Amino acid sequence: MRIAEEILDRAAEQFEADCCLKPLAIRNGKKESAQVRIGRTPSLPRQGFWTDAAYAGLVRERMEGETGKSPRIYEGTDPFFRAIFGLGRVWMMADSRIYDWCVKSYLSDKGRPEWFGQFADLRELDDQLRRYGRQIMDSRLHFLPAAGGKRTGLLPKLRWYEENELWGIRDPWPFRHALCSSEQMPGKLAVAAVVDTETAAMAGAAADCPGMWQIGVDVRSKWEGKGLGAALVHLLAEEILRRGKIPFYATASSHIRSVNTALAAGFLPAWTEVYVRNSGNNRS
Repeated sequence: MRIAEEILDRAAEQFEADCCLKPLAIRNGKKESAQVRIGRTPSLPRQGFWTDAAYAGLVRERMEGETGKSPRIYEGTDPFFRAIFGLGRVWMMADSRIYDWCVKSYLSDKGRPEWFGQFADLRELDDQLRRYGRQIMDSRLHFLPAAGGKRTGLLPKLRWYEENELWGIRDPWPFRHALCSSEQMPGKLAVAAVVDTETAAMAGAAADCPGMWQIGVDVRSKWEGKGLGAALVHLLAEEILRRGKIPFYATASSHIRSVNTALAAGFLPAWTEVYVRNSGNNRS
C-alpha cells in the first residue's frame, strides 16, 4: 500500500497554509521544492481575555489573509510556533522572537528532516520556547489513506449522520472523539454501527479546514476488539474521498491501539505535528 501522490500533494499545499507559507513558484511546468521551509507568524494582538475559540478564529483570519488559503487552527494552541515533519520535508511557522533561532537550527546541516522530531531535538526546542513563556503542547502522529487499502471484518446495521443531524445526537459522551467538533472545526459527517437498538461504535469527521477532514472514532467497551472501529473509519474515509475532501487520522504515537486502528482501516503514517501552548498567564 502507498499514499496516492495527489493526496500527498494536496496535503503539502495545506501544510504551506498551516505555517503561513505562500506556495512555491512554478518553473518549467513544475513546482519548486524545498526540504525545509520556515514562515513567520503574522502580527497578532495578545490573546488577553479572548476565549480560545475566538482567538483561534482571529489567527485563522490573519493567516488566511497572508496566504489566501484557510489554515488548520486548533483552539488552545499558540501560533508562536508550529512544525510539521513529514513526506521528507519540514514546514514550520515561528514568531519573530524565535525565527532566527529556527533558521539557524533547522536550515543548517543538522540532518535529515525525518529525525527532527527526536526527543533530544524536541527538548532543545522546548528549552528555547520556555524563554518566551511557551512550551510544547503536543507532538502527534498523523495518517493519510493509502491507495488499495481494504476494510476487514463484518459490520452490523449502519446509521449515517449528515452535518445538520450531528447536533441532535442525544448521548455524545461515549463518542467524544467521533463527535469532536467546535466552532472552528464543525462536524461534517459520521457513521455508526448499530447492534439491535444500541449504537456500538461511531466514526465522525470534522472539517479542520475546507479541504481536510479529521476522523475520530469511539467503540463502546463491550464491543471492543471486534474490528468495528477500523471498519467504520475505512467506510467514512471512502465517503470523504468521494466528496472531494482528504480524510486524515491523528493520535499520540504511544497510543498503539489507536495506531493499529488507523493501519487496519487502510491508513499509513504521513506526518508528525508539533503544537505549542502558552505556559504563562499573560497570553502575550
